[in-house]
Amino acid sequence: WMEVFNRYAFTYVGLHGFSFVTAGRHVTDLFASKGWTAIVNDDLASWVFFLGNLVVGALSAWIGLHFVDDISSKAVFPGVAKPEYLVVISAFLIGYIVNSVFMTVMASAVTTVFVLWAEDPQGWQLTHPDHYARLHAAWLQVHPNEYNDGHGKATTPAAV
Repeated sequence: WMEVFNRYAFTYVGLHGFSFVTAGRHVTDLFASKGWTAIVNDDLASWVFFLGNLVVGALSAWIGLHFVDDISSKAVFPGVAKPEYLVVISAFLIGYIVNSVFMTVMASAVTTVFVLWAEDPQGWQLTHPDHYARLHAAWLQVHPNEYNDGHGKATTPAAV
């Protein structure tokens, strides 16, 4: 199921207009042909975005708590025994959700770069040579064994 239903399939649908199932198979085959399945599984960007959402939610809750402390909470929240809890939970959820919208856009951009880089890195080299050079250097540094510069599985010369 994970070979067909993944976030890269959404990107492939947007780029090529395939059905979702077809796109899922195509993108899985693309990454497998490059030997990038381990790289795709180790993608840490989604964790960074999730932690960013938690941090923004926590900061929103902290700001909300200080606003409740500064105002007369009994006048603003009549009949609520502990308005701090209501404000903290509400502020956390609002901060988390609003930041999640922005982080989803950024995560989609990262996914799109990943798919486009897998499909045609030479296109990047022709149209955006500076970006290509930085991405190429970063890939060689982070994943030297798996990275193959877009020309199929990397091979090493046999030892003599």
